[in-house]
Amino acid sequence: MRSSSSPRGSGSLRRFFSRRHRRGPHGASGRATSVSGAAAQRSLAARTRLLDSWSLPELYALRELVHVAVNKTFIAPEVQLDAPALQRAGHGDEPMRTGASSSASSSTTATSSIEDLKRQQQLQTHVDSALVRSKRFYFSRRADTRLRLNTRRQFVRLFPLLGRTSRTAQRALFRAFDANDTGKIEFDELCEMLARVKQVRGSSVREMAELAFAWFQGDKSEAVLTHPDVKLLAVTVMELEGDSKAQTEHGYDLVASLMKLMLGREQHQVTKQNFCQEMDCELGAHVLHVLLAPFGVVKALLDEETILQEADNTRWKAGHTAYVVSSSWWTQWRRYVQPDHCNRHYQQNQTSNNNQREQEAGEQQVQQQQQQHVAECHPRPGPIANSVICGNEQLGTLRPGLIEDEDFVLISSAVWKRLVQVYGGGPEFPRQIMEVSSCAEHHEMPSSEEDGKPNEGTGVTLVLKSRGQLEQRVQVDLYPVALQVRLARHDSRHVYLVYSRRFLLHRTSSLKEIVHRMGIFPSVNAREVTIWLRRRRLQSWARLECSLEAPHATLEGLQITSAQELLVDFRALDIDEDAQSIAQQRRRISITSMAPQTPFTVAMLQPVGNDFVCCPRSSLAKFAKTGDWKILRESMAAEQEAAASASAVSAHVGPAGVLVGLAKHMEAAKRTSRGRLIQHDGLRATGLINMGNTCFMNSALQCFVHSPVFREYFLSNRYEAEVNKKNHLGSRGAVAAAYAQLQSSLWRERDQGYLLPGRFRDDFTRVRRHFEETRQYDAHEFMVALLDCLHEDLNQGCRMIAASADDAIQDRSSRCLSFGSFNGAELESVDGDQQADDEATESSSDEARGNAAWRAYTSVNSSVVVDLFHGQMRSETVCSTCGERKCTFDPNLFFSLPIPESNFVRVEVSVLLQARKLPDGDDDENDRETALQTVQQGFWLRRGSNVGELCDRIAEVHGRAAGNRFLLVEVRRNRIKRIVEGDEAVDKLATAAPGSLSAYERAWTLAEIPAVPATIRDYFNDGNVAGDAKTIIAEKIRSFSDLRVGSRVDARDNHNDWHPGTVIEVAGGSETEQDDTNRKQHQRVCVHFDAFSSKWNKWFTARDWKAKRLQPLATRTSKSTEVFEVQVVHRFASQPLSVAASESGQTSGDDHSFAGILPSSQKVSISSSHERLSINVFGTPLFVTIASDKTAQDMHQALFLQTARFWREFNGDPESTGNTQHKDLKQTKLPYEVRVVNLEDLTSERGEPLPTDSSALLQHFSTRSVLALDWFDVHDYSSCEERAPEDVPDEVAEAAKADPDLRADLDAAASSKETTVPEEKAPLVDDDSPPMYAVPLAKCMDALMREEAISLEDHWVCERCGVPREGTRLSAIWRLPDLVMVQLKRFQYLENQHKQKVRALVDFPLKGLDFSKWMGHQDEGSSVYDLYAVANHVGGLTRGHYTAYCRYDADFPESSALFKTSEESGDVQCPELWFRFDDEKVSEIAAGDVVTDAAYVLFYKRRTLSPHNVLQYAL
Repeated sequence: MRSSSSPRGSGSLRRFFSRRHRRGPHGASGRATSVSGAAAQRSLAARTRLLDSWSLPELYALRELVHVAVNKTFIAPEVQLDAPALQRAGHGDEPMRTGASSSASSSTTATSSIEDLKRQQQLQTHVDSALVRSKRFYFSRRADTRLRLNTRRQFVRLFPLLGRTSRTAQRALFRAFDANDTGKIEFDELCEMLARVKQVRGSSVREMAELAFAWFQGDKSEAVLTHPDVKLLAVTVMELEGDSKAQTEHGYDLVASLMKLMLGREQHQVTKQNFCQEMDCELGAHVLHVLLAPFGVVKALLDEETILQEADNTRWKAGHTAYVVSSSWWTQWRRYVQPDHCNRHYQQNQTSNNNQREQEAGEQQVQQQQQQHVAECHPRPGPIANSVICGNEQLGTLRPGLIEDEDFVLISSAVWKRLVQVYGGGPEFPRQIMEVSSCAEHHEMPSSEEDGKPNEGTGVTLVLKSRGQLEQRVQVDLYPVALQVRLARHDSRHVYLVYSRRFLLHRTSSLKEIVHRMGIFPSVNAREVTIWLRRRRLQSWARLECSLEAPHATLEGLQITSAQELLVDFRALDIDEDAQSIAQQRRRISITSMAPQTPFTVAMLQPVGNDFVCCPRSSLAKFAKTGDWKILRESMAAEQEAAASASAVSAHVGPAGVLVGLAKHMEAAKRTSRGRLIQHDGLRATGLINMGNTCFMNSALQCFVHSPVFREYFLSNRYEAEVNKKNHLGSRGAVAAAYAQLQSSLWRERDQGYLLPGRFRDDFTRVRRHFEETRQYDAHEFMVALLDCLHEDLNQGCRMIAASADDAIQDRSSRCLSFGSFNGAELESVDGDQQADDEATESSSDEARGNAAWRAYTSVNSSVVVDLFHGQMRSETVCSTCGERKCTFDPNLFFSLPIPESNFVRVEVSVLLQARKLPDGDDDENDRETALQTVQQGFWLRRGSNVGELCDRIAEVHGRAAGNRFLLVEVRRNRIKRIVEGDEAVDKLATAAPGSLSAYERAWTLAEIPAVPATIRDYFNDGNVAGDAKTIIAEKIRSFSDLRVGSRVDARDNHNDWHPGTVIEVAGGSETEQDDTNRKQHQRVCVHFDAFSSKWNKWFTARDWKAKRLQPLATRTSKSTEVFEVQVVHRFASQPLSVAASESGQTSGDDHSFAGILPSSQKVSISSSHERLSINVFGTPLFVTIASDKTAQDMHQALFLQTARFWREFNGDPESTGNTQHKDLKQTKLPYEVRVVNLEDLTSERGEPLPTDSSALLQHFSTRSVLALDWFDVHDYSSCEERAPEDVPDEVAEAAKADPDLRADLDAAASSKETTVPEEKAPLVDDDSPPMYAVPLAKCMDALMREEAISLEDHWVCERCGVPREGTRLSAIWRLPDLVMVQLKRFQYLENQHKQKVRALVDFPLKGLDFSKWMGHQDEGSSVYDLYAVANHVGGLTRGHYTAYCRYDADFPESSALFKTSEESGDVQCPELWFRFDDEKVSEIAAGDVVTDAAYVLFYKRRTLSPHNVLQYAL
């Protein structure tokens, strides 16, 4: 927080500044101790604000310059900057002062700007390379001691322009920078003074005069400048002018003019007030700017003028990538680089003859100017702020209705890259240049009224004009579809995520174009291609229903927006390696005809063990032309090194698996040294071996080692100098050393892709012995314990406290874990500053109280853990009787958020009723006997209800009798996955995807089975059905020789149990044999048992007949008739996408939740030698109920009755309305063929046709058999699912009156029904809202910060009243750290000691979590956080597993190479990568899979890290 009274993280710098005073001489110490505690706090706050004014790129640039000045070498030895680079940086702002002041000089520079710009770009490339490479180096010593300027020569080497001045001036300036009078300029002192220089140059001349006064003040005890001080200042300015024209001609006059201006005619000293007043003129402003010019070395090194020149000279071309930048930020930055009123040199009359009288008159005229003069330079802007033009940061979309120049400007990718490198910020909005034309061409064409305005109706484009020397008209696709696309490759056993990137696509782009641009060519390099679409975030996938060749197969035609996600799943095709083969020649011809003009340049990572290697750019380009996947592997020699880097630890199964795996690991490590792919660019992730229920520790450690600043602090071994070995609360540095060694090994391991954290676990369990047992612990508990150990090992605050205060220290240190009753006013004084803290606490200002409490807490707790992870909360209680307000300020380590769940849950069910008559007319909706389409409806029930109660509620709503009349099932991929048991809780069903739950009306008794109408029976009896519908006459079986195919018998199985069956094969006898006795002896029959699979078929002979093991039907089994239910699915056959001539076959309706496992690959049944058919399942599955003693023909009639609702001519088709009457039923033909097939073989086998004869029904089925309706034409299937109003019981409506959240959920459910429109009329809106069952993280924060009522039962005593009173309590965030941990309370403890896990899905943002809503006082620009790690827990309370998701971005030096390819490709965005750490296994995951219901602990980092923390721990 950047307020004067409450600086952000002021406590973190307490020892940072106090150390300097302890190292200083007695004079400095006495001066520091004379200052009161309140004054010291104000000074500390001012220093913190000065350090926070630096940006991180500026700090790294200054580090490079100081390192060169001190050591005369560069940080990165392999990078050598050219001499002009250092010369330009050393001259500070001199080029801007001499060259950019007048329009004449700028116009002269423009004539040779092209060559100069190229030269400057080459120079800047070397500078950028040096700055980037220097970030990979970590130093064990802190910057304030490592980068200390010990001598005047080093000081002048840092600011070479000071070499023009005298040694006396150099010493004066050196003393001015040495704030603590130690004779050395430490790095933090240098940062403070340079920040002060930047600050005053962006403000008024008076503030610059105050700084100059402090620099040249010889005697610090008196606030005056003496005559020698003023003369030294004037001479210094004259010398800094160098060989300029003003210095050569009027050097002496300039000194005399300054002396007279500041001292007058007879004065010998000047006070600070008079000095600032006299310098507030044109001459004074010029002098001060000349004096401050040498210290702009950082700005000169970053060379932002060349960025502006490059932006002004941009020549656009079609296909280039442009970046959208906010006009407000761009204008502010442009004024900073080239001020409007900058460099107004003091111009003397050069035509005069140096007449003394004229000169004095001119000086008096200058002195009479009393107006306030503003500074030469505008303030430096902060990070790039594109939030004002951002529509949705998660999706990368812009706010609609933007206007050029007024809202945004366009810059090239090179300019954007340099701006981000210097300023950071975002978000980035790359856009494609579609068309470029010159202004001359445009003048010949008629003007358009829509120029400069976004037109979303015609491709969402924008016409702009460039600002270069040659004006150009650029057409930009300002509002493309920023579609998240995944490419998955699967084989018979595994599924591999190739990549997940965001593609910028025009709305008219077709699916075929997208697939081809990704390098996927059906029948060329892909055997099968399936396209899946996720319509809503966090919901299941659905397979698309259109052909790639269809005219409407475009993003606009399929209503695909930026909020949706596309998945392209393919099976690779084996390619013949012989280049001269016929297959290869045909392949090349196909590639030439199908290859797109602009293929996507996608940054691919090839996983080899835990190494993720970047595919070379040359290989990517070759792959885009050939489509050969082997190129990507061979170019990296991944196959040769895969065996060396593969993990040797096998999967652990059982308790002995861990020991066996560790033994193999140790033996393998002794035999050979495994080399990783260190010679390739990429990411080398390192996993942690599970040593037996240590997954909780592994996931927590992965989150910590990926924490910024915290990671650099331990990698640099900087902790060694801060180990507190006298603190008995810690381990005296053992845990800190073990953790540092483990983190260093994880990031620098070159032998293996995994580590065994044995040493760390041993050292940690010695301190925290309750973690010794090999059982599962809570990961969050381990995180808190580890941070506490590290804090105590590195706590610097304890060194300043007497040993008698150890108890108080331990008490205060432990209170940071939760919102306790910690108050700064209740602490005892521990040092001289505590008296000022008490005085501040007595004041009525919350700012003062919060600062006092934080200052008291950090006085005994000061470590890297406190500075990075600890924040502060304000708890406010108000008495309802007297209004007494009491505020306490408590430190906190994490936010423990409750997951608010309503007492009622909503379950969305698709209800399918049984039909008892055919649809006939418009009155069918009111006829309960006629079942039309599926009805989708939401049912509200009390939490904890079971499925049986839900089914009874469904029966009541639809007018059916209660008593389990409905069967609830889960539907996946258009087939019934499982039957939901009646005692299962509905809480789990609330998170089911829409359309995945179906309720079927069922018949429990034979009387409830729907009777087939006479019209249907007549239809089948009249021979309208194709095939042999003959009636089978009941045969009489008296002997074994009477058995024929289809004979019904009773037979013993292999377990000697009797079952009815059917003879399916007769073998052994021949009709030509004359001896009937021999024929009977050799005859055999094969019997298929009813309701059993074919593997239980059994052969019988005449001996079995004589032994009574085979008998006629009903001899050994009963004739009881039962209710028989069979599942019915819809299928159709088509040619797959691998057939180039016809790329149909993309069917829809298949829901699948993609979590690393795709549906099993579709086997293709071959109907002929030249044609391969793909069998696809679609539509709504259903149950058909029939009596077990019915025939096959009866099943056909029952199917007719139940499936007529899906026929096009029975479903309101206007072209066939005349055929819906019963009298025309004879003219209707069955649109499908009925086949019996096993459930597992639905997409691979055609199955056996169900005959239409009177054969027994059960003989055709086994336990896994289903009926498949193979539709001849898929368009004959028509399903229009209806939407019914929400079922809201009275108790739910009553509870909603008192619960606003429940009321909002009811309104949202009702509005979703009202706004439902046909798909072709739905507007294209980027709806990124989560599903209704997801709990937003903001709602969890609101529950934590919600105002609580204090009742008399709480026994809270008001201090003013002195008795228990009622009141209110409200919490708010007062101070935020750089790294925020958020724990989701998934484990609840009830009153009866019963524990349960909350499995609700919490929707947390990956970017842009703004805490300002819950802040007690606002702090601009410091409350926006981004997610960087997640600790997940899957399973229940007794058994579970922990994993971790960690983010890699360009800020990590180890992963910066991964994003080089993405920076060069504007239409494919890859700003970050996410990896899943599952013990020793590491894999890449898509960003859309990070938010799951297993998320337990979230790690957020401040978008702009505090510079003082970076300076303290990472620089």
